[in-house]
Amino acid sequence: MKGTKYLTKLTKAKLSVMIIAIALVPLQRISAAPDNCATLANEVKSLEAQRASLQKDLQKAAGSGEKQGLIAQIKQINAQIQPKQAELDKCLNSTEVLNQCSPPPDSYYKFPFGQEGGWVLARGNWNDPTNAHNQGDPNGMQAFSFDFLRMVNNVDEPGQHILAARPGTVYDLEESQTGNSWGATKIFFFKGDQVLRYDLSTGKVDPGFPKQISAIFNGWPQSWNDVDAAINWGNGKIYFFKGSQYLRYDFAANHVDAGFPRSIAGNWPGWPSSWNSGIDDAMNWGNGKVFFFKGGEYLRYDIDADHVDANYPQSIAGGNWKNFPNGWNANFDAAIPWSFGRAVFFKGNQALTVEMKTHKAMGGAYSVGSGISNWPASWSKIDAALVWSHDGYLGVGNYIVIDHGDGTFATYWHLGRHGVRVKVGDKVERGDWIAVSGNTGNSSQPHFHFDVRSGWDKAYPANVHEYPNVKLRFQDYSHKCWIPKVGEALSSNN
Repeated sequence: MKGTKYLTKLTKAKLSVMIIAIALVPLQRISAAPDNCATLANEVKSLEAQRASLQKDLQKAAGSGEKQGLIAQIKQINAQIQPKQAELDKCLNSTEVLNQCSPPPDSYYKFPFGQEGGWVLARGNWNDPTNAHNQGDPNGMQAFSFDFLRMVNNVDEPGQHILAARPGTVYDLEESQTGNSWGATKIFFFKGDQVLRYDLSTGKVDPGFPKQISAIFNGWPQSWNDVDAAINWGNGKIYFFKGSQYLRYDFAANHVDAGFPRSIAGNWPGWPSSWNSGIDDAMNWGNGKVFFFKGGEYLRYDIDADHVDANYPQSIAGGNWKNFPNGWNANFDAAIPWSFGRAVFFKGNQALTVEMKTHKAMGGAYSVGSGISNWPASWSKIDAALVWSHDGYLGVGNYIVIDHGDGTFATYWHLGRHGVRVKVGDKVERGDWIAVSGNTGNSSQPHFHFDVRSGWDKAYPANVHEYPNVKLRFQDYSHKCWIPKVGEALSSNN
């Protein structure tokens, strides 16, 4: 799932109004239709105007009977708009229109890469709607999102130069992420000698859980009847802590490594002696850093340097963790990275969502297990939590957002760590080198994703707000402006 589900109690009438309001957001379309499509465009525009008027009346309506009558009228107009819109899309997507560029000077897009060979479109355009990130009309001109990759000696290689497809200003970016969240579907929660397994795709606890920890984790020590903390190191290794000991677990082998458990003391470079027992929790932050918590303090560990960072431990209440509620400055029970750039901290019978980019708490605390339909009532408190995957990562990876100045924003995704060559506020021209490709975030192979949206919220991805995609065409050596198909070799003039 993309994030924890928060449910608000609504009356049936209010819920119906909400569904209608969400469903009827007008689609963005080409502003100037060809003459032979103008009649259809005017008919659709007239129907949409009628619908907008009814929607305003619906917002003012007082009684449930009046609301239901307006909703019925809106549904009738929707039924008229759909076939008319399909006819208009078919008309607009004729060969003549597809080969036309958008109005000059800067509203057309060149491919976001250079003239070197080997580039192909992997998926996500109009003739591959099921693999696009935002599905559109498979019978019309979709062209919402594009996954580009470059094959070198039949290998899709990262580190390729990514160029600006259109001029603009760098509006937002993320460049420090290290992990790949592709295939991460399970999260384990620990309590005493038992474990729950949660499925991200269904939003439910898997059938048959909770189970004994030793029944799931092979080679588990008999003396380890509970867990203080658990952390996925992001390299195929998982660490568990209990008292003054820790053990290392191999994800691929699904077994405790030989020679474990070991003493914490003497095995973690730069580790304070006062931290040799009683770790409360630990979490991989996804940017090469790991946070450990104990009592009212925390320390930061650098994965690449294999050493505690200088000037740690520090106080949890010292200012780095912002907007935390009263009572949340010490003695955490567990912490875990969640999807869309968020983390979840657990303390007693409550949980707290934290924006990882800013370390800010997002709202107040809520009950452990909220939004999970079959969470056991007896599990109101947990001891540890763990992302079960090779990378242990649930983030969106690295990206750049460029503001074109006309209400549209280009997004470049899955970039390599520290591969961004621009900063927020930089002006870029078409063809400027802005980043290198990678395999971060929800990515099945080295490539980069490109799309254009009708807006962008800098709180993304923590607020899970996705603006609608904008239809677009590319200009290359072989065409005027056109939509490439999956598998086509691409020839850039950028």
